[in-house]
Amino acid sequence: AIDLLLSALEQHSEDSALRALLIQSFDLFLEEEIRRGQKDIEKDPKNKDAYYSVASALELLGDNFRASEVIIKGISYNPKSSQLWMKVAKLELKASRKQEALDVFKEIIRIDSKNADAYNNAAHLLVELYNNKKDLDEAELFAKKAHKLDPKNVQYMDTLAEV
Repeated sequence: AIDLLLSALEQHSEDSALRALLIQSFDLFLEEEIRRGQKDIEKDPKNKDAYYSVASALELLGDNFRASEVIIKGISYNPKSSQLWMKVAKLELKASRKQEALDVFKEIIRIDSKNADAYNNAAHLLVELYNNKKDLDEAELFAKKAHKLDPKNVQYMDTLAEV
């Protein structure tokens, strides 16, 4: 249904009824995704994909608080899931809590030393939150590690250049 509505909207981009119907259909899809994920969590409280799916749907619906609650519950069952920790960090960034996000990225690095994205994000935040030379030294270390883990990633190269 969503694909049909998107196709129709391409042809009739000014149609507000089509736009409203698309939004309503997408909301229903997200609500169904939440229900499905919650059932999966009830069956298996360690199902990290279900927590991630529910939290992502809640985030798209604009309920970042509930998304955070779901992710934190998922982490309580899966404390070493870098995927769930990464979602926490992204929600912290979205809420403009940069220091908290940095702390989460450092936790991800602690539990997953091969997570180039966590290294890169931590380096970027250290530059943004720069307080002293120690921050820049740590940012450089993280940026170099991200680049070493994924040398072709242009975002990592950009962060390294920024540092």
